[in-house]
Amino acid sequence: MLSLDWRGAWRIFRRDGGKHKSPNAGRPEAAMAGALRVRLGGTSFYDGEVHHGQYLGDANNPLNQQVLRKSLRLMTCVSLLMFSFCFSVSLLVHYW
Repeated sequence: MLSLDWRGAWRIFRRDGGKHKSPNAGRPEAAMAGALRVRLGGTSFYDGEVHHGQYLGDANNPLNQQVLRKSLRLMTCVSLLMFSFCFSVSLLVHYW
């Protein structure tokens, strides 16, 4: 639907999803990296302190404005799908 690499998202999700220190962040970040065919992670800064993390994904594409726009479209699409799913389940539970 968004012309992204869903096979790559699944492959990187499985390969790199557990590398992140946070169990809640690693898998979605890995799937995003795989879908966009980019490498995420590495050195980052939190509250002015340097943190060295694992890399997620492969650096097949450079990080640029086009990749940023694709990531925003993917997040919007996934959010809308999740909202629709939750709304549908709540209607079923309420009216069942």
